[in-house]
Amino acid sequence: MAISLVISRHSPSDCPKYNEKNRKATLEFASKADELMMKHGVKSLGGWTVHPEHLIIHVLEAPSLDALDEFLREPIVMKSLDFQKSELKIATPIQQTYERLAKM
Repeated sequence: MAISLVISRHSPSDCPKYNEKNRKATLEFASKADELMMKHGVKSLGGWTVHPEHLIIHVLEAPSLDALDEFLREPIVMKSLDFQKSELKIATPIQQTYERLAKM
């Protein structure tokens, strides 16, 4: 399983709280997210917003990087990320890192 962090930032002027177009895209994504994740075998491990920084963090688990890529390329997902600068980081569970270190 691939665990990834999707870290997104937007400007205050692009914030869905103040920007109607981006609010619509965000709410459309929210209404379809579960269905699209199920379609691609992606599971949300959590999502957080840091409102004063216009920062959003999603932690996702996918059966493969290809499945994650297919999910992120869904038009509704892309539309919700269009007004944001996003980073994708692949993460390893810390316990797995410790186990690998112990075997060295």
